[in-house]
Amino acid sequence: MDRTASMPRDPQDPKSLPLAARTVNVHRAAILALCNWCVTERRLTTNPLAGLPKAEEVEPARKRRALTEEEIVRLLAAAKERLLTEALTVRRGKNRGKPLANVRQEVKDHLRRLGRERALLYRFMIMTGLRKGEVATLPVSGLDLDAEHPCVHIEGRHAKSGRSAVLPLRRDLAEALRRHLGDLGDDAGEFVFDVPSNFTRVFDADLAAAACPEPVEGASPRPTARGGRWTSTACATRSRPSWPAAACRPEAHAPQRYPPDDEHLHPP
Repeated sequence: MDRTASMPRDPQDPKSLPLAARTVNVHRAAILALCNWCVTERRLTTNPLAGLPKAEEVEPARKRRALTEEEIVRLLAAAKERLLTEALTVRRGKNRGKPLANVRQEVKDHLRRLGRERALLYRFMIMTGLRKGEVATLPVSGLDLDAEHPCVHIEGRHAKSGRSAVLPLRRDLAEALRRHLGDLGDDAGEFVFDVPSNFTRVFDADLAAAACPEPVEGASPRPTARGGRWTSTACATRSRPSWPAAACRPEAHAPQRYPPDDEHLHPP
């Protein structure tokens, strides 16, 4: 077996993206365990895959990094304002590039609300460490905002780990979520957030609007949407030891003490 050989994600489509070496090794471990069990139960005399080598794992092609505090501030501010700014920007003519477009007031109000929701979505992901899929499937009933220690309940069927969890929420974040649900009113749906299907593209557009730097050779890569969990942990371990790291990890299961508000998580 070629240890560097790639395997298509879809065997019926050789042009599909290959499985990562780590994923191949996970499947290898599973099938070897099954064969060993068959030997133990005398369903096989020997393990026919005993000599199957591991795939060679290399560094990931796309590294991730956490957002800096300055980038967090800029990202939340950009997410809040970008939609309205783009709608007001004239695209042609002598006023091209100026915020002079004729936009109805109800459209402006709608874009402002979407911007506030998107900024809160990013803030929620940063402060809890939850993944996009976990946030997209978070029902309103999963929030316990009026408890002595506000928290969010994650169902195991929606978590990547497959385990249920109870995550503490800072009181200022709980209050922001309460205002968000109040603003939705009758428009509130089953889920807390309406996460766009093209979330990564939207996040990249907000990063660009926030003027987060593009990666250069030899420097840290540009932050990505999936780097939010790195940002969550980094926020917990930077210059604020009173903010327990456990409060940012999806593995946390118990209420934590809440420090004073962190100003860098509040856009101007």
